[in-house]
Amino acid sequence: MFFGRRELIQSIIDNMFGKYQKNILVLHGERRVGKTSILLQLRHQHLKPPLYPVFIDLQAFADVGTYLFLRRLAKIITESLEEFGKHIASPTRQEILDGGYARFDDFLNQIGILLDHDHLVIMFDEFEELEKRVQNRKIDRDLLYFLRSQIQHRHWLVFIFAGTHRLEELSKEYFSIFFNAALYHEISFLTESEAEALIRQPVAKVVSYEDRAVKRILNATSGHPYFIQLICYYLINRLNREGRNQVNFLDVDGVIDMIMQGDVGHLDYLWTQSSPKEQLVLCGIAELQRNLPRVKRFPDIEILREIQNIGGKLSRFEFDSALELLIARKIVRHDSKSRSCGITFELLSRWIREKHPRISK
Repeated sequence: MFFGRRELIQSIIDNMFGKYQKNILVLHGERRVGKTSILLQLRHQHLKPPLYPVFIDLQAFADVGTYLFLRRLAKIITESLEEFGKHIASPTRQEILDGGYARFDDFLNQIGILLDHDHLVIMFDEFEELEKRVQNRKIDRDLLYFLRSQIQHRHWLVFIFAGTHRLEELSKEYFSIFFNAALYHEISFLTESEAEALIRQPVAKVVSYEDRAVKRILNATSGHPYFIQLICYYLINRLNREGRNQVNFLDVDGVIDMIMQGDVGHLDYLWTQSSPKEQLVLCGIAELQRNLPRVKRFPDIEILREIQNIGGKLSRFEFDSALELLIARKIVRHDSKSRSCGITFELLSRWIREKHPRISK
């Protein structure tokens, strides 16, 4: 089931047509905010001829070399086209080994003739994974330049790249000429109405939520789709065990307490992906919120003072640099006018207080 992002999906589709058509789209944002779900919705629900979608999960290409990468890519393209009644022979493994890029290029020529001015939409999920394969020399760097050539010369090919903010750095090194002309969509948290739909609608026929319970979930997650689903998963389990069909405020509090007592992999990921200086900033904010949980933002100067209180030390420059990165990752929200900031969602702030209450410099 899929909720929200409707305007974004329509915008993506609109940008594939018309005078201002783009054949490079970039979806970027932190992990677990819904990028893969958007691609799968495009693949299975929204893209229809003359747009022929192909979904590529690059995590599934972990142990392949260059030519096996091309072979697998060709096979997935062929299978995707067959679903729409478009039949084309995929290059064999030996043909790819013998002909390499030239054979794959010929394969694309045949697709261009088959589609006859229609568009093939190739969606690469976890695109940074391809860079990793290049860095560890499992895949030839030339593959990136080959893809770049296809972007430049085949306007019937549409590429959608999805990944984290690392995509921006990758684009500077390998695809700057083309990514500069790409359309970027940042994928972030759900709006309040989208988040409420994600809470209520999947179980609307069997479970109801008190308004206060919904508000409590929204306050705890700020619309982060992964954490909304995590809380709702445990809430439904609780109701099933107790034979009830209504979620109340106390149920939500109880589930949040339970989550805090266990291991939440994505919260730990957000922490470990933060530098020591970023962790100091997060700890400073979280400690301030310990006694003032209703306050969403604190003046920068107070956060710097609290960092010293918990045993850390940051210069103003170091603080601003770390803060800028946290804001880019949507972990911290900052008001430049009041020079104040706060951790974006309550679950993370509380988790930091309980798991990392003090941090040395």
